[in-house]
Amino acid sequence: MTSEDDPFTELKHKQESLLRIRQELEKTQRETEELELRKNKEERFSNGRREVCERLARSLAKLDRELYNSQKAIEEISTARDSFQRHLDALRDIHPESWHRGALEEELDRSIGAVEDAEDDYSKAIRRLATVMPMREEGGAFAALASGMLPADFKGWMLLGFAFTLPVMLAAIGVVMWIKYLP
Repeated sequence: MTSEDDPFTELKHKQESLLRIRQELEKTQRETEELELRKNKEERFSNGRREVCERLARSLAKLDRELYNSQKAIEEISTARDSFQRHLDALRDIHPESWHRGALEEELDRSIGAVEDAEDDYSKAIRRLATVMPMREEGGAFAALASGMLPADFKGWMLLGFAFTLPVMLAAIGVVMWIKYLP
C-alpha cells in the first residue's frame, strides 16, 4: 500500500483543503465586511457633505442678504444723522433776541423756512429709516414715527376709536339727561 492509496492521507489532504477553503472564505467575508464598511462611510460622507454644503449655501445667501440690508441701513442712518445734525445746528444758531426790529419779518420768514425744512427732512428720513431698519419691537420705533404713531393692529384701532367716541357718547348722555330733567 502506497501512501497515496492510504485513506488517511486522502482524508488529511481533504481536511487541509477544507481548512484552506474556510480560511479563504473568512478572508473573503472580512474583505466583504471591509468593503461594506467603506461603502457606508463613503455614503455617509457623500450625504453629509451634500447636506452641509446645501445648508452652508443657504446660510451664506441669507448672510449676504443681511449684510447688504445692514449696509443699506448704515447708509440711511448715517445720512439721517448728518441731516439731523445739520438741521439741529442751523436751528440752534437762530437767535431771535439778536434780530433787529427792521428785519424782523425777514428773519421770521427765514427761521420758519428753516423749521419747515427740518420737519420735511425729518419726516423723509424717518420714512426711509422705517423701510431699512429691522423691526425690533412691536411695530418698530421708526415705523411708528413714520406712520404718525397710528396703530397697526385691530386692537389699537379699536382703542383709538373708543377714545374718540367716548367724549361724544358722554356729551350725548349729558344732553339727554339735561333735556329730560330740565323742565
